[in-house]
Formats: sequence, C-alpha cells, structure tokens
Amino acid sequence: MRVAVETQAKAVHVLAGKIPDHMIGLFVEPALLKGEDPKLYWNIVSATIDEHRPQGLLDWIAIVDLVTKLWEERLLRRTTNAIIRAGQRHAVEQFLTEIRPGADRLKFSGNKAERQANKYFSGNKKESGDVQSELAEFEITEAEVLARSTQNNIDALVTLDRMLSLRERGRRRLQKEMRRRLPSQEVKSKSQGDVAASRLGPRQEVNTEAKDNSKAHHHDCPELSRELEKASTGGKLIHQTAQCGSCQEVKAEGDRDGDKHHLDQPGPCQEVMFEMVDEADTHHYGH
Repeated sequence: MRVAVETQAKAVHVLAGKIPDHMIGLFVEPALLKGEDPKLYWNIVSATIDEHRPQGLLDWIAIVDLVTKLWEERLLRRTTNAIIRAGQRHAVEQFLTEIRPGADRLKFSGNKAERQANKYFSGNKKESGDVQSELAEFEITEAEVLARSTQNNIDALVTLDRMLSLRERGRRRLQKEMRRRLPSQEVKSKSQGDVAASRLGPRQEVNTEAKDNSKAHHHDCPELSRELEKASTGGKLIHQTAQCGSCQEVKAEGDRDGDKHHLDQPGPCQEVMFEMVDEADTHHYGH
C-alpha cells in the first residue's frame, strides 16, 4: 500500500512542463470510453493553453471549463450516434413484422422476426443478404432502418440534444469572454510597462547626462581635478565651473593681485594650480 502511494505521489503530470504546479490539481483525467486514448484529451488541453495563454487563476479555470465542455460535447455526439446504431436491430424487426401480409403476419411469430433481424447484422454475407433482399422488395434500405431507429429513440435523442445545446452555448459564451479578456490583458501589460519606463526613464537620463558632463570635465582638465580634490581634503573648498574657460578668469584675477609668474605660455590648468598654491600659502600665514 505504501509503495502504491509513493508511486502515485511521484507520478508526473502529462503537461507538467506547461501547467504551473499550483494549477495541476485543476486538470484531472477525463471520462474515457473503452479503448480510447487519453492523449487525445491532453492534446486538446495543450492546444487550448497555447492559443489563450492563461496567466491568472481565472484564466486557468476558464481553460479547464472550455476543454471540459468540448470533451462533453464530443461524448454526447458519440452517445447520440450509438443510440441510433443500437436501435437498428429493433427497427429491422419491426419492418419484418410489418411487411408480412395479414394471414402470414399472424403465423410470423415474434421469435422468428427477431432471428431474422439478427441475421440482418450477421457476418455471414448470405444470411445478411437474404434479409436485406426481403426488405428491399418493400424499398426498405439502410436509410429507412436508421430513420426508424431515430424515431423509436426520439425521447432519448431530444434529451441528449438539449444537453449538447447547453454545453455548446456555454462554450461559446466562455470563448467570447476569453477573447474579450485577452486584449485587455495585453493592454494592461503594455500600460504597466509604459508606466515603469516613464518613472525610470527621466531619472536614468539625468544620471547619464551628469556622468557624461563629469567625465568630459575631468578628461579636459585632469590636473585641475586632482588639485581640487587635494584642496577640499585640506579644509578649503574651491568652487570652479565645469569648463576650462574659467581657468583663464582665475589667471586674470591672479594678475590683478600682483602674483605674476613669468612662464612661457602657461596652460589654463597650470594657472589654476599657481593660484591654488598662492591661496593656500596666504591661508597658512594668515593664521
């Protein structure tokens, strides 16, 4: 008993790779006729999942309902055909009894009509052919036999037809609802993606632009960047602009203060370093 339970627990669902683990319990074995392959049912389930692409719980429940209705419709149609086929023997018996003349009909016992009807479906071609020929004399063919069988079982067929119609209407409503929900889900997913992009996009662009400006400034004036960092750690914060053109303004201010250095065509970054050194010395002696 324990081995059987463990084996059942370890059994893998046919569509385990396509159905989420928490939804597997919704999909159970269908009602199968003798000799019927269950793969036919699971192929329908797989095709339905691929077409409708369920996401939430309600979507998966709709898939189960849709496939179940399709399978029940198929079973009801097969049942209808089976009832008509099964009633053919009784229809042949009725015809054999009816075609006898009045006097012969009284002599034609029910048992004999039943035996003749059995011969109609016999595998022996001679026996079957004799009964068919007898019925053909009165223009009773296979079509008339099927019609009489349908007439005899009309109540059962009407009941089955109502059951089939109910499932067909329910399936159509369900399909219509699923088709209506599918575009709304796609629009919802797209709108959520747009909202997320609008929230993250401007912030990322600002950060990217700031990083690009910082990299460009450091690339143009590497020595200025290093000196600014050194001055800030020493306790004196020096504000400079992001462009190296400000270095020329610092040079002009240094010239007015009288701190002139005779250098051959100094670069703007060198002028900034000279100014920083002078200010650092002044700050040191002032205290």
